[in-house]
Order: sequence, then C-alpha cells, then structure tokens
Amino acid sequence: MTHLAPRESSRDLSTRIHSLKKTSSMGDYRTSKERERAGNMPWRIVVCGSMSAYGEMLRLRKLLSRSNVPAVIPVAEDNVRDSLTDDEFVLFKRRVAYRHLRKIRHPSTFGILAVNRDKLGVRDYIGPNTFAEIAVAFAQSKRIYLYQDVPKVYEDELHAWGAVSLRGNLSRLIGDLNGFRTQQEAQLLLFG
Repeated sequence: MTHLAPRESSRDLSTRIHSLKKTSSMGDYRTSKERERAGNMPWRIVVCGSMSAYGEMLRLRKLLSRSNVPAVIPVAEDNVRDSLTDDEFVLFKRRVAYRHLRKIRHPSTFGILAVNRDKLGVRDYIGPNTFAEIAVAFAQSKRIYLYQDVPKVYEDELHAWGAVSLRGNLSRLIGDLNGFRTQQEAQLLLFG
C-alpha cells in the first residue's frame, strides 16, 4: 500500500500519477481476472440507437475517438436484410442484439450513449430496443447518456436511472470518463 508522505502536496501526487500513467496499465477497478478477460481494453462507450440513426452513430464514434474515447457501435443491418429470409433475419437480429447487450455488460464499458434523434414525429425518440439496452446498462451500473434530451414517455424511468441529457454536446460524457480515469488512477496509486 502506498501512503502520502506527510509533506507531500497534491501537486506532487499529481506528478506521480502522471508518471505512472506512462508505465502502467492503471485506471480501472476491475480484478485481475476481469482485466484479463477484457484483454486490458481501455474504458469504452457503447453506442445504441435506432438503425435509422446509424450514420449519426458512425459520426459520433469518430468524434469520441478523436477525444481518446473508444466507442463501440452496433452491427449495421441495412445490407443484410435483402439477402436473408424472414426467419434468417430474425435469427440475425437476435444474434446481433445479444452481442450488443454483452458489450454493454462488459467490464470495460464505462457507459452507453443512446443516439435518440427525432423520429416518426417523436421528439428525442427512443425505440424499444434502445430502451432495453438502457435498462441493461442501468442494471449493470453503467453510466447512461442520451445524445439529445429525455423523451417525455420515459421521463420518470430515465431520471430515476440517472440518465444524462447531452443535448448534442459530447463534452460532459468525455469529461466524466476522463475524470473517472483520473480518479481510478489516484485510488490505485494510494490503495493499490
């Protein structure tokens, strides 16, 4: 266990943390088995939303990546639909939904970003599949971010689950993740 020297300032501690960042794989609360299972992946965001917003999901993944935030998006289904029978498409949808839910539950997932664009005349639309993904994130104690605002129909649940409305600005999500990384590193330095 590492202790602060009596006269060590917070600036000295910050310097020590910064130097350790370069030489160690710190930054998360997972057990060694969980890190091994996760392949020591960095904290990431799982993007969810209607397939009609797939282009927006691709754009947001790129923006997050530029801010050093790894993001996972669902598998596109637009080119697959025409090549499968109805039964095959149902099986395909089941498999990709299951895989995406596993990504949400994964130990390296910090939270989800629900891309809830206006759709079908509904403001801040969240479809049934996206709502299920949000519920899984809540049950797994993951952070929940809504790209737009909270839709009225789910207002009570999403507020109770701590969903954060970004209103089109990713700064809060990026700041939360970076703050969490720093906090985890400091805790590992002090107590690890």
